[in-house]
Amino acid sequence: MGNMAYCMFHNTLQDLQDCYNVIDDDPDKLSESERTARKRLIEICCNIADLCGDECFNTYFDGRIGFY
Repeated sequence: MGNMAYCMFHNTLQDLQDCYNVIDDDPDKLSESERTARKRLIEICCNIADLCGDECFNTYFDGRIGFY
């Protein structure tokens, strides 16, 4: 079952944080389906960054390279 609209981002954030914590682990140790899902997740994250890039830049950067 999918996430309910009132908690979709909250639940997904927790799951994405879990993935982020192991994203640099050796992908060869994953099953084929997990490697495929990892690759697709990275693609979706890149698409989100492209779509929301201005929001990300304005929120986390102050016109400089580097975080506040």
